[in-house]
This record gives sequence, structure tokens and C-alpha cells, in this order.
Amino acid sequence: MVDTPDLGSGAVRCVGSSPILGIDKLRLPRYTSYPTAPHFSSDIDSAIYSRWLSKQKGPCSLYFHIPFCSRLCWFCGCHTKIISRSEPVAAYVDSLLEEMELVAKAICKKLPVKHIHFGGGSPQILDPAAVDAIGSALHKYFELTPDVDIAIEVDPAQAKIEVLEAYLKLGVTRVSCGLQDLDPKVQEAINRPQSLEKTAQILSFFRERGVASINLDLMYGLPLQTPETMSETVEQVITLDPDRVALFGYAHVPWMKKHQRLLEKNPLPNSNERHALFCLAAEKLENAGYCSVGIDHFAKKTDSLSLAAKEKRLHRNFQGYTTDETTPLLGFGASAIGSLGEAYFQNVADIKEYQKLVANGNLPVSRGIILNEQDLLRRSIIEDLMCHFTTSKVMGAFDLERKALAPWIEEGLVRWDEEGLTIVKEPRLLARVVASAFDKYLQPCHKKHSLAV
Repeated sequence: MVDTPDLGSGAVRCVGSSPILGIDKLRLPRYTSYPTAPHFSSDIDSAIYSRWLSKQKGPCSLYFHIPFCSRLCWFCGCHTKIISRSEPVAAYVDSLLEEMELVAKAICKKLPVKHIHFGGGSPQILDPAAVDAIGSALHKYFELTPDVDIAIEVDPAQAKIEVLEAYLKLGVTRVSCGLQDLDPKVQEAINRPQSLEKTAQILSFFRERGVASINLDLMYGLPLQTPETMSETVEQVITLDPDRVALFGYAHVPWMKKHQRLLEKNPLPNSNERHALFCLAAEKLENAGYCSVGIDHFAKKTDSLSLAAKEKRLHRNFQGYTTDETTPLLGFGASAIGSLGEAYFQNVADIKEYQKLVANGNLPVSRGIILNEQDLLRRSIIEDLMCHFTTSKVMGAFDLERKALAPWIEEGLVRWDEEGLTIVKEPRLLARVVASAFDKYLQPCHKKHSLAV
């Protein structure tokens, strides 16, 4: 029998007296790709990338990484740089435009584009002229489909209306606003002051101009968060009526992001407390009518993400859960990752090196991986598990994987029979754990991944 105490009490669901078979000690990938980025190889270079680009037929998706912010959020795990001058941003945009030209030359045709995502960093740090220049280049080198979905990440507290207007002119259809937490003490502890009023103003700005989808990002596991503060934050978020809510677990990796040590001035919630915060927020969102999607997303019943989950059409890529079914994803900018079906390619992360390579006429790819048949099968299995908590693709020789999952199967948490593999209980908690059993590259290393809880 599995002991299942009230999750609202602050305990992770337990087997006996311990968190589920030690899950609170595990550090695992979030599987936005497979194989995951730590296993990319420097043997993959610009020449290989160029050959793969020449084989693309489309339609495709595009990702633009803007690695600059005007303030440092202490929880941030993104590849970004804090700046106070406009010159570095202008120079970077010039490099982006040059990279777009290089990629277009390698492809040798105008591919149709169905999805575009601007991330960072802070895409809003660009000035209107830079946004216009990127828009012009998009139409020059690609064929944007009539129903193209264009998404931008926005920090409401730092947003400038003239920049947002430029993105709207570009055709933005979806906006993701970082919120994290609305409690003033938590905001001070993470160095991200942001009022509910300012957030509401930005959301109203986009809605009044016809943006069809508004997403809000929340975070649990931050210092000074309590059930009371989390409850209040979620209740306020619900009043903003977002179409989607992402409820991310804070990944504390100070060996990779040294500034995160600044958060250690205050105690961080432990695994039991983190899980209780997630469950509390999830319950409130579901009671408000939001559907659970994957491990950490919530969406209105009529939202395309909810419908995709219901119809088993949900996918997962470097931007998280998506309805994007196109195979090629081209990444532009320093550290950006692209996926060309059976291969991943990542640009050099250092901004100056990125600019130097592009200025010399070189595609700035520095690493990647080409997938074999086993990789492709395992990627499909892992995506099934992360999106739908079940897969029918495990009928082959997976003896080692079955052995690894035996404790979960014996406890009735996972079922593996002639119909396939299904996470029966606590799927949001166990998805990464079960998926990791099929990760042949995964090595025990606490300095590569965040906690599973």
C-alpha cells in the first residue's frame, strides 16, 4: 500500500515514512530536449550545420535569443547580461541580422514560418528601430504564413510602450509576462519588485490591441514563500484572467549561476515545502477553471494548449509546452538552440565570440548532436511521458528501464503492461523521474540539473 497523506499538510506523497523512494534527492533534466544540452558535442560545427540547413524544406519555427536585461533577478538561470547602455544591444541586433542572412544563404530558399518566439534575457530591451529591422529581415528571408504565431516574453515592470507597440506592428499574437510572486517580501528577496497594478496595466495594453493569448509565469520554491503568500499570489493572478499560467519550480544552481547565492540570505523551502506550495497553487488554479497541462502548465479549457493536451497533440521544446508541430526550429542569437528534426545545434554562448564569428561570415554554431534511431525512439517516449504521462512505444527491449522502474511499478505508481507505460499516480511529480529511466546519456551529477521536486 502507498501512504498518501494530505498534500496540503506540506508533505510530499510518501512511501512509508520517506518521500517517494528518495525523489526529493534526485536532480534530473526538465527534458525540453532529448538528448539534453549537457550532452551536446563540440564535434558539431558550422559546416555540419550548413549542410543540415540546406536540406530543410519547412514549414519551420524561429527562436530569437536577446541576452540582455536592465536588472538582475537573483533567481535567474538564463543566459543574459545586465547592461545600462544601448550600444551593446544595437551591435548585437546587427549580428542577429547578419546571422539571419547567413542562415538564409545556407537554406537557399524562403522557408514558410508558422511560429516565432522572442526570448531572453528581455526582448523588450530592443528599441523600436531594432524590432522593425528584425521584422524586415523576417519578411526578406522567410515566408511568414497568414496564421503565424509570434510570441514575446515581457517583464511588465520594465516594459516601454513604444517598444511593445513595435512588437505589435511585427504581429505579436502571444505574450508571456514574468510575474514569479506578488508578495513584497518575496520580491525583495529575489530582487524583482513588481506591482499587481503595473502587471494589470500591461495586460490591458495588449488585450486592448487584440492580442489573443496572455500567459503569466509564476515560480515556487523561492525564499520566504509560504502557503499564505502563495495563496494570495495565485488569488491575485486569477483576477488578472490570464489564458495560461506556468508554475515553474525555482532551480537553485549557484555553481552555474553564482548570483543565485544572493538568495541564500533567506532560507529556501525544502522539497516537502516546495511540493506543498506547488500543490496549493495547482489546486487553486484548477478550482478557478484552469486545466492542468503537463507537469507545470495550466490553461483555460478553450485555450489551444488545453485542447492539444486533451487530444494528445501536445509537444515540448526549448520554450516548454507548445502546440507547435513543425519539426525544424531555427535558433538565432548567442547560446540559442535549434532543432532540425534529427539533430540539435547550439550557438556559441559568449556574446563577443558570437559577434566575431558572424562578422567573419561564419554560422556561430559551437556544439550539437546528431540523433540515431535509438535516440529518436527515446526522445519520442520521453516527450510522451512529459506531455501525456503515458506512452505505447515501449514494447521493445527495455529490460534495464523496466528494472529501474520496478520500485515504482511495485508501489502501484506506474503501470507497464501490454498497452504501454502509464504514470498512474502523481504524474506531475513523477514524470521527470520516469522519463529519466529512458535517458541513456544521464549520469549521476548533482551539478548538471535541478531538483526533481
